[in-house]
Parts: sequence; C-alpha cells; structure tokens
Amino acid sequence: MRQFLPYHQIPTDSATACIIFAGIGKGAERLLGHYISCCGRNEVFDPVEVHLVLLSSVTATWRPYMGYLDKEVSTQADRAILTDLNGDGVEMTQLEERQYLKQLEDALDEAAAILEHTTDTADTVHKSFMPAWPNITRNIPFEILDHGFQEVIQGLRHYGTQTETLRNKVKSASDLVTYFSWYFRRGPLLTS
Repeated sequence: MRQFLPYHQIPTDSATACIIFAGIGKGAERLLGHYISCCGRNEVFDPVEVHLVLLSSVTATWRPYMGYLDKEVSTQADRAILTDLNGDGVEMTQLEERQYLKQLEDALDEAAAILEHTTDTADTVHKSFMPAWPNITRNIPFEILDHGFQEVIQGLRHYGTQTETLRNKVKSASDLVTYFSWYFRRGPLLTS
C-alpha cells in the first residue's frame, strides 16, 4: 500500500493557497492530471476539489489492498486449522503460523489506523467547508462535491469495518493455533 502526503497551506493574508505532494502515486497523479485538464491549466484550482480528487484516489486503492488482505487472512487461517488438525510437524508449523498471523495482525492494525486517520481527514474537510459551499462558484457543482465526499467517507468506513472483521478472523486463527499447540503438548485445555 503506497501512502503519500499532501501539504496544504492557506495563508490568512492572501487568496493564494499552496498544495505540495510528497510521494504521490501514479493513480493519484493521473486523477489530478485529469482534473487539471478538465479545469484548464490557467485556472485557479479549488483546494476542496483537489482534496476530493486525492481522497477518491486513496479510497480506490483500498479495494485491491483489502482484497489482498482478505485472501491472505483466509488462506492463513485455513492453513492454521488444517495444519493443527493433521498434527504433523506441529511445533515448527505452529511457530511459522504464529509469526505470519502476527505479521497479518500488524498489517491490519496499521490499515485500521490509516483508515481511521483518512476517514477523519475526509470528514473534517467535508464539515469544515460544507457551510460555505453553496455560495461559492466552483468548477464542480456543490451537490456533486457533497455527494463525492459522502461516498468517500462511506467507502472508508466500509473498509474500516472490513478491516475489523479480518482482525477478528486473525485473532480467532491465532487463538486456535495456541489451543492446538497446548493440546498436542499437554492435552486438552477444557475438561468435562
């Protein structure tokens, strides 16, 4: 997952804003290029519109990344269950399973933190500029901007929920590996 950083400065004594991008990806660069070509190169760009373009790009990159994480978590959880039920090479396999499950858990924790921050950013930009939007002449009509921000925020929240579901699946698989590790070394944890 590639991350980039926009720096946006709005001076209080001037109508000129400055946006600087660090580490921007090809997808976001392509969307910005399309936005610029639609607006015209000599136009003053609306920073709210630029933020929406960037947030839309970020949201679009989450779909394949979440698909990748879902596949990895499902595969690893299934492997952990199958390995433990076989009981073959339990000690070494369980160590490998635990390590990879921990890596997945760390990736999901990082994804959750990024999603939370990005959702907060989108929500803040949306709420901060929303009251003034209907009265400002823009390249993109108010209704489309408002709908665009709502779609971005809803998409990010969906990916946040999906991330939490995957975190629970990793935790369950990890707990199962721990249980079977105990079982094969000492006998059942649960007694009747």
